[in-house]
Formats: sequence, structure tokens, C-alpha cells
Amino acid sequence: MLIDLSMLVNEKTVVFPGDAEPKFEPAGTMETVGFVDNVIHVNNHLGTHIDAPGHMVEGDRMLPSIPVERFVCQAVCIDARGHDSLPADLLKGVEIKEGVGVLFYTGAGDRHTEASYATDYPKFSQELADELVKLKPNIVGVDMISFDHDEPFPIHKAFLSNDVLLIENLVNLGKVVGKTFRLNALPINFELEAAPARVIAEL
Repeated sequence: MLIDLSMLVNEKTVVFPGDAEPKFEPAGTMETVGFVDNVIHVNNHLGTHIDAPGHMVEGDRMLPSIPVERFVCQAVCIDARGHDSLPADLLKGVEIKEGVGVLFYTGAGDRHTEASYATDYPKFSQELADELVKLKPNIVGVDMISFDHDEPFPIHKAFLSNDVLLIENLVNLGKVVGKTFRLNALPINFELEAAPARVIAEL
């Protein structure tokens, strides 16, 4: 079974505060050129996307230098609902092997089409990030618009400085919570620090 964990992207997709609003412009129509074509204007962190270390660590790697194998791995989804701040004890009793993906279902993603999604989401605690880094995961993902609420973005930096890739704006995690599965998280091959991704859970 395949479950799509990716957010639909259109002109109504909620953006991180301060980011440009997405805009889709017709470049060609059946009437004008005989086919449909569009120019899109989006921030590369819009919707479900993957951050490479270069996003927060000066001089570090961009997406094209990440081996493609990194974007496919075994993963587990942890139930993190009901917390204003995600505690480190969420990891208790969860088997996390080196190189896996770890996703956190906070419930915020269930309302990703609402304006409040951009500002009303749990805090990812420093203690949880530090404990998780010790386990050396491959990818960590959340159903939130960001891992951080405030600059200087300590949670991003805790993971990215340790070569842990990040996924933000996941959806449908309620369908995989408590399960282990194959995670396919393939970003567009932009020569940038981040890119939108189609993220699929394979149960």
C-alpha cells in the first residue's frame, strides 16, 4: 500500500510567515499554442520539502551532492499529538536504528489548509533533537510548517549540522502513525539548499 504524505501545492497553499505567496501563471493554452503550459512562482520551501545541510550550515552541502540513496529508507512514525513542546521521552520504547527515517505526527498537518497552520504548531524541543541526533537517523520529518519557532533556528541547526536531512509540511501522518514503512522522499533535483518533494510511505 502506498500513502501520499505530500501536501497539495496551489495558490492557496499556506506559506511560512514572510515567504512569497505561490503564483501560477498560464504560459500557454490550447487556444493560443495548442497545449497547456504554466510558469510557477514559489519559494523552494513551499509545501512538503526537504532541507539539505546547506540550508542552515554555511558552506555545507546542497541537495545535488546528497546521494540519491539517502532519500529512500526505512522509517517509523511516532505519535506526538497532545504536546505543546515535543519531549525527548517520545523516543522511549521506539526502536530507532542508525540510518532510518523518523517522522512525528503532531496533528498540526491535519489543518494544513487553515491560516493558523503557519503559526499555531508545537515546539520541537532541544532535548528531543539532541537525543535523536545521538541515534544518527537519516531523515527526520514533521507535519508542521517548521521545526523552529524562533531564530536562530536551533532545531534546524542541531540536525543539519549533523547531516540529518529534514522534511517539513508532511500530511496524512495519521495513516502511518505507529507503523514502520519504506519512506520514499525524493526532492526535485534543484541545485539549491532545499526543494519540494513527493513523499510516499510504502507499507
